[in-house]
Amino acid sequence: IRTSLLHPLSTIKVRIQAKNDEDPKSKNKKQKSRQEEEKGVGVIIQPFVDAVKEGNLYAGIVPTLLSTVPASGIYYGIRDITKRMLNEVFTTPSKSDL
Repeated sequence: IRTSLLHPLSTIKVRIQAKNDEDPKSKNKKQKSRQEEEKGVGVIIQPFVDAVKEGNLYAGIVPTLLSTVPASGIYYGIRDITKRMLNEVFTTPSKSDL
């Protein structure tokens, strides 16, 4: 569930980063970033609006789910088994158990 909810935000973040790195050899990069800082909140909001308009916010979610779902299942399965084993080892028996 976490992956399916956060994937669109991750997609937007990657698109913003890719858009900012389009011209890495640009000498005016510092000047552009200062100009963008002066524009304020619009600089932050506009890429999100553009990404939503482009669509495809769930592009690439299938490979992500194919890797995260089994990994999460294994993690929580081992965690649960370990938790049960440690509870059995470290719990003190009550008088009714004897």
